[in-house]
Amino acid sequence: MTANPDTSQAWPHYMLRYMLQDDADTMEDLIWSVGGSPPYGGVSYEEAAAVYELIEDFRGKGEASPERYKAVHKFVDGNPERRRVLDLFQCYDRIVSASDSYSKDVVAEGLAIAQAMGDRGAVGLFTMFDAGIEAREGRNGAAADLTLAALDSLLMAADENPASRNRVAQAAQNAVALTALAGDVPRAKELLDALSDVLPGQAATQLRGWIAAQM
Repeated sequence: MTANPDTSQAWPHYMLRYMLQDDADTMEDLIWSVGGSPPYGGVSYEEAAAVYELIEDFRGKGEASPERYKAVHKFVDGNPERRRVLDLFQCYDRIVSASDSYSKDVVAEGLAIAQAMGDRGAVGLFTMFDAGIEAREGRNGAAADLTLAALDSLLMAADENPASRNRVAQAAQNAVALTALAGDVPRAKELLDALSDVLPGQAATQLRGWIAAQM
């Protein structure tokens, strides 16, 4: 959990941060944003309770139930910003709960919401999910192109939102590997050299060894 959380920010801020960073600390921050007393950002206890129940259901097996989303919608339908974050989270839930089989439709829905929000980190994240489908179906060249597009969005987002940095590293690593798998090993080596400053040292070393074995 963050040592000094910004309690002026309501749960949508922490929900988006969790989607981007996807780790135990950001999940704990999200829980505290609605589980503390009072809830962060001046939201009502009733709204906070509905969001808390949704998060707990999300953390269980499979997707959170539609009823949990409906319960939160009662509080956010008059607030477009909170509604968009909730709808984006539902798309995220559908994707991560079916990581091997999620559809283009749910990615397109999430990407449209992210674009409407104007959030570069969210756009990058859902572009990565789109790349995941291309890779899953063996179109590594298209997956590499989408991953590079995602990386551009995430790098711009990281300047303003540190939560995007974890996805930057993921996208950079994926872009290098997918380019090599698509058959363009020299380009993969160039990308690795260009992106080495955003890759963890161990990942860069492993990729360098793996690429050398492909040449």
